Amino acid sequence: MKTKVPSLLLIAFSVFSPVLAQNSETDRDQTLVQTAPGYVNHPSVEVLSFLVGRWEGSSGNTKIEEIWTPVSNGSMIGLRKSAKDGRIETQVTIMEEGKFGAFGRSRSFDSSFMMCGQPSNVSLIQYSEQSVDLQVVDDNQEKITLTYKVIDKDKLSISTGLGERITLTKAAM
Repeated sequence: MKTKVPSLLLIAFSVFSPVLAQNSETDRDQTLVQTAPGYVNHPSVEVLSFLVGRWEGSSGNTKIEEIWTPVSNGSMIGLRKSAKDGRIETQVTIMEEGKFGAFGRSRSFDSSFMMCGQPSNVSLIQYSEQSVDLQVVDDNQEKITLTYKVIDKDKLSISTGLGERITLTKAAM
């Protein structure tokens, strides 16, 4: 009698394989990190530690709040809430350790928790003691660089490759 692999196991594997693959580094991630300008060795997610805490600010009429968790088990989570004219958009970013350095995924949601667009890949491409450049690449291969920089112990600036600069102030949890 031949032994057959249970069909339930095959179904589970086919359903969850794409999900698991999204959370791992790809050849694209390796190439991006190794060829990024200013890239020096494989940075750990620990270089993002200065982001830990709750930050508030605004850009025009949009109120922005970001919360970053401490690094734990080689990963950290960032949560951004943007509120304008009664509309709220939330963005969740997970940064983690990989064999080619820190990398992650980011996803946006509207106030009904409906997904806005596709997830984006996030790569740490340049860093110093109080500054990091994160390159965000969406599924259309459009790239934007976000620079997080410490102004002082209670202020943080975020600059985009599009010329926008936002100042966030440390807030109580």
